[in-house]
Amino acid sequence: MATTALADRSASGGPRVAFTSGVWCDTALPLIKHAYRDAVLGRYNRTMPRPSPSTSRTRLAGKARKQINEWTRQVTRGLINSVLPPGSIGLTTAIVLGNAIYQEEAVLPPRRRPRRAH
Repeated sequence: MATTALADRSASGGPRVAFTSGVWCDTALPLIKHAYRDAVLGRYNRTMPRPSPSTSRTRLAGKARKQINEWTRQVTRGLINSVLPPGSIGLTTAIVLGNAIYQEEAVLPPRRRPRRAH
């Protein structure tokens, strides 16, 4: 039902709606319970990039932000280009929960009542 209700009707003058939800978790941090991490990985298939010995946590945070923004851009067919600004993911970010919605509707001029002839 949601697919039908939110179908792209912009060609016929109707609304165009795109939305997405996602979860990303840093599996390298021990703060996340295994059951929650496994549910995120199984349900959403999302993880933040894993660190390598030569990768700084700062670069990794920037890479994760770009990955999330790119995923959002793809899922919303380019209607939403960015949800996370630079610096929004820090060194201690363990989980990012996100959703975004884009709605576009045609703006119609107000209807005027016909005037009565006197």
